Amino acid sequence: MQKGARKWIEYYWNYVNSDKYKEEKIKRKAEYEKATHDSDKEENIQ
Repeated sequence: MQKGARKWIEYYWNYVNSDKYKEEKIKRKAEYEKATHDSDKEENIQ
């Protein structure tokens, strides 16, 4: 069990520190901001 947990933690740590994760995080943040901005526009129209 401990060996499996260690491998999972190492995989997760390497993924979080990867450029791919950083790019995905920026993309998700931009999509979230766009969605909230669009939602605010719709509320102002009504």
